[in-house]
Amino acid sequence: MDDYFAKGKIFFPKNGIPRLKRYSEESGGVPLQDIWTNVRIIHNQSIERIGYATQKPEAVLDRIIKASSNEGSIVADFFGGSGTTAAVEEKLGRRWITSDLGKPACMIMRKRLFDQNAQPFLYQAIGDYQVEAARSTLGRKFRVGDLSQVVLKLFGALPLAPEDNPNRNLGYLSTGSSRGNEAPISSPKDQSLLTSAATNKRTLIFVDSPQKLTGLATLKRAQELRASHLGGWDNVVVLG
Repeated sequence: MDDYFAKGKIFFPKNGIPRLKRYSEESGGVPLQDIWTNVRIIHNQSIERIGYATQKPEAVLDRIIKASSNEGSIVADFFGGSGTTAAVEEKLGRRWITSDLGKPACMIMRKRLFDQNAQPFLYQAIGDYQVEAARSTLGRKFRVGDLSQVVLKLFGALPLAPEDNPNRNLGYLSTGSSRGNEAPISSPKDQSLLTSAATNKRTLIFVDSPQKLTGLATLKRAQELRASHLGGWDNVVVLG
């Protein structure tokens, strides 16, 4: 007690009972619980409010991202909504990937990032909207396989030769090589080429139609192709 008195750490309230002063820097704090009551909701006049129905407060994402990543980390949000995750990641110096099924959400996210002067980023739109756009410009010439070629390129795969790829939705990768740095392969003409393909740890890429959900039938078809197409493959990746 004498030591506490000497350090000025004893405080006497009105009831006369001495109390010990504790400073925040002397404590490790209280572990954060799973109910957060100290984050305010986004009120009508909030600067960050953009009017999106499921928009979350930036303070919530700020806390989650800081607790689970470091500067330079890649953080992904595949249900981007109003873009709060990407907006906060940008401010915190994280790299980010975000997407949403809804076209309005993607437009809102893009504008939000523009408005906060985000670093340059790549915007890719793949799906039914692109099918509609392609059909409106190409008419009867359009095939879903045209879009599959775009998806293969985005994934970093090379397409198989046309004679082995009638639907234009098959590509390949080889383990240990950079994506997209290989020459396209054609149908094997002899056993030596079959053996070469099998020992090179090749991965077959199967792009499913953008107009339907990827189901069990597609996965079984992909397995069949892995086992038999062009002499067989080590792996198959389905892009749904």
